[in-house]
Amino acid sequence: MDGRTLEYFARAYEEHNFAQAAKLIPISPQGLAKAIRSLEKELEAPLFDNSTGAQIPTEYGVRLYRYALEHRQSIRELHADFDTIRRSRSGVIRIGACIGVMGVVPFSVFDDFQAAYPNVRVEREDIPDYLCDERLRDGYYDMAFTLWPYADEFETIELYRDSHFIWMASTDPLAQKDAVAIEDLEGKALHSVGPEYKGHNELQRLLESKGVRLGKSTVSGEMDWLHHMAGTGEGLSLTVRHKAELFGDDRSITARPVPELPWRFGLSYKKGRALSAHERAFASFCIRLMDQGAMPR
Repeated sequence: MDGRTLEYFARAYEEHNFAQAAKLIPISPQGLAKAIRSLEKELEAPLFDNSTGAQIPTEYGVRLYRYALEHRQSIRELHADFDTIRRSRSGVIRIGACIGVMGVVPFSVFDDFQAAYPNVRVEREDIPDYLCDERLRDGYYDMAFTLWPYADEFETIELYRDSHFIWMASTDPLAQKDAVAIEDLEGKALHSVGPEYKGHNELQRLLESKGVRLGKSTVSGEMDWLHHMAGTGEGLSLTVRHKAELFGDDRSITARPVPELPWRFGLSYKKGRALSAHERAFASFCIRLMDQGAMPR
């Protein structure tokens, strides 16, 4: 059973019409029918029931289609792996980074790495959390700085461990506490980044699990706006340590940690994928930075 014939079958299955499937392939309807008959003969099983004049998949056809989908995915992964090998030979590493991570990772990490490995070029893109995971999953990146919770299909070398923070006006009673508990948010107005970021969704999950109801909830990807809203006393705002420190000179606003809401990140790559020598070197370089305290855990 060759891959081309299997794809012919999958097209016929998806279109429920040999003539339409043949047009999309493209191949003649007679050629497609011949390929299907050849496949049925090889597998010794009928794949379609043509007794009513329509191409209705049999139980054998349904099972073969599942196999065809797995085959498609395997082919995509094979092409992605081949692209990785080609890039490795050309000395290119494609890195994704969840927005916010580069506030902790020293920007010099890429220049320092390329100074140590002049034959390697690192290409980096900063994007929202879930999109970063998706692009790593799809092979668009070789590796990525991803945020917790880490996807199960990734191997992740954790580099940093902290909690989210809450901005509040210094006059807010919560400012007198060392840390904010989820229960402290009951009835409060809370401003946070949008649902494309993991912190937002993890906070919503915690609120729901503890039965805590906010008085008001608004979202914005603009950290300046979140800071402003906390300063006006119009509610609390979700942030992270390095953003809070960036605005640390503003004494009208205080930031307190939320220990129940982690903010952690690591360097991830797809499970089962063998890293190139350049990628292993980059991972080791990041780990050394962590061990030296540049990216504390």
